[in-house]
Amino acid sequence: MRLILWAVFDRLLADADNVFARYEKMGIAGFKPDFYNRYDQVAVEAVAKVAESAARHHMLLDLHGFFPPEGLNRRYPNILNHEGVYGLEACKWCPQDRDMPENECMVAFLRQMAGFCDYTPGAMRNMTRTGFVADNSHPGSMGTRARQVALYGVFDAPLAMLCDSPTNYGKEGETVDFIASIPRDWKKKLVPAGKLGDYIVVARESGTGWYVFGITDWEARDVEFTMDFLPEGEWSYKAFLDADDAAAEPEHYRFETGTLTSGASFRAHMAPGGGFVIALLKE
Repeated sequence: MRLILWAVFDRLLADADNVFARYEKMGIAGFKPDFYNRYDQVAVEAVAKVAESAARHHMLLDLHGFFPPEGLNRRYPNILNHEGVYGLEACKWCPQDRDMPENECMVAFLRQMAGFCDYTPGAMRNMTRTGFVADNSHPGSMGTRARQVALYGVFDAPLAMLCDSPTNYGKEGETVDFIASIPRDWKKKLVPAGKLGDYIVVARESGTGWYVFGITDWEARDVEFTMDFLPEGEWSYKAFLDADDAAAEPEHYRFETGTLTSGASFRAHMAPGGGFVIALLKE
């Protein structure tokens, strides 16, 4: 286990080589620079300078408070993530009528076209549409717990983040264990079903199996799709689903287990603002 440090970008830019050299000796894996908050040629050149310096010192970068990726991560593959999105942290201050579930169903189709997306999911305080209250001291999310878990696969992010308080995670071992079991290295990505702004289902192949993730807007939705992407044979699955009462109690969820074969049909119910994850392993 190694540490990644969060830093104000200007502090890195002012003396990048010396900063990275010092923390490289300490065994730090990289930095999450934040708060540059501009998008012009000066910003692009500054990010390139910091990325080059970080690469010389074998450090990764997770660019927060920046524009979406535009190819710089191809030149500097030590850049693992970009923010450049109206992310989950906005729930700390956004008004009640701000539609985050719809936003996420748009981001999955549009922002993702630009590349990796540091959306920072993982909220353990989950609220209904009418019950949502923005609170900077005790923030929560719009929609269900299962949705928060699903965001770890709906969005492309090689470096995942748990956005909530360690105290809250200490009370939610089942959820944390399931999130931790979701791979970050994917071989293939498919979209079996979806509609811009309404819902999306994403299937991903990892080295150990397949995972299917789904989210919906504020409309409760039953989605049915075919597992025709699975190789032949029997697959055992464990699903993290909205509980039957998740429309009123969005922190409630349930597990389902079983077996499936290639080409089998699967039907998942999502509560308003809900979601699901299905983990499939070869028998």
